[in-house]
Amino acid sequence: MSVIIGLIAGVFYIACLSYGPLKGKKVFGKRYTFKTHIFIGVVLSIACVLHIYLAGIQMQFSSGILAVLFIFISILSGVIASKTKKIRTVKHVHVIISILASLTVLLHIFDKLLK
Repeated sequence: MSVIIGLIAGVFYIACLSYGPLKGKKVFGKRYTFKTHIFIGVVLSIACVLHIYLAGIQMQFSSGILAVLFIFISILSGVIASKTKKIRTVKHVHVIISILASLTVLLHIFDKLLK
């Protein structure tokens, strides 16, 4: 069950990352808006927590823990970026942290596949 939730989280993560290229375009008949991006991010964070809970919380450092940390830092920087619209540096930090989160998610997936 944890793997299925992890895959669902991955789909939501890809949908969240596609905000830049799809901004304002119609997807499934609806415009992909900032509110959609935020909603997908909230669902993603819930799916991540559920994935961790179902996999069993382990008190050791792993690629999964690192990925979750980057995802939640990305969410936090996104909230800050949405509140400080005039400071573009915060938006760039949000994008960079999202890229780092993507790389650690891939590392987590490959780590689990190789075990």
